[in-house]
Amino acid sequence: MIRFGVRPMWAAPVLLLVAATSMLSESHFKCGSAQDPLFAIDGQIKGVATDSSWNGLSTNDIYWLQMVCVDPRDSTFRRGYGIPVISVWTTHGPASHLEPTLAAILEAQDANLRETSRYLRSVGEMDLPPRPAQVEVLMDVRESGWIATASVDRFLATCYVFDGEIQAPRSRLSPRQPQCLDDLDLGS
Repeated sequence: MIRFGVRPMWAAPVLLLVAATSMLSESHFKCGSAQDPLFAIDGQIKGVATDSSWNGLSTNDIYWLQMVCVDPRDSTFRRGYGIPVISVWTTHGPASHLEPTLAAILEAQDANLRETSRYLRSVGEMDLPPRPAQVEVLMDVRESGWIATASVDRFLATCYVFDGEIQAPRSRLSPRQPQCLDDLDLGS
């Protein structure tokens, strides 16, 4: 699986096409379907993936690239069953707002802790920058620490930030660092 947490300045569209094509055989196996893969941008299926699917997308437009499956029964994106999908999340789409939203939550928590010696209990108490409606933010606050998660429907990754005396949700995460992990990284 290829993912771009930052803009891949070194990549060329040809490399993206080669990378996605090389994942197709693995995706067909994982999805259990020999059907031609579909192409999705920011969670919206655009049709069958072709060379022209990439037209209008530059490497600077790509935030994250995933190989997923779409379940034909309910159109959810998932792993392991369905029709293969090359899922491209752009720097203009909702997924690109996840880490900046969590960074703003970290700043708000720091400011409130300095001023009041306590953590804010909900996102509603924070003056956060605007974000797309598709961005879902959840927060769990304790006396000694807090954790916030952000996600977008059909984006098979979750983003985290946490601080204080609270257990890391995944061992690969560091406190005070907004970070997104693909659902394939669940064990780490």
